[in-house]
Amino acid sequence: ELSISDPGRFGPSISVRGIIDTGASRLCVPHRMAKQLGLKLVRTALTQTASGLVSSSVFLARVNFSALNFTEIIEVISPQTDDYEAPILIGMSVLKQFNIWYHGGMETWSFYRREGA
Repeated sequence: ELSISDPGRFGPSISVRGIIDTGASRLCVPHRMAKQLGLKLVRTALTQTASGLVSSSVFLARVNFSALNFTEIIEVISPQTDDYEAPILIGMSVLKQFNIWYHGGMETWSFYRREGA
């Protein structure tokens, strides 16, 4: 579980669950959530998705994984549609901070903060 909030204010924070997506370059959130949190729009960009090339908004957000001792201000992306209801996708902008192991026999994951990350 992670929480997402506006990095510049003491506004609302939303706790969410996400799906690890090693094919996603960034954390991806629904546009409605970005609006609700009042995230600052940095720019718009074309992004490649499973559905093809789409226009997306790029926002700055404070992202916190308390269980992993991870709090960073990072860019998150959101397709520019109000009907985007896919789950939060936890992409490489977050995952690259960790060494991740999957223990097949136990069917568990381990996350370790990388040195210097």
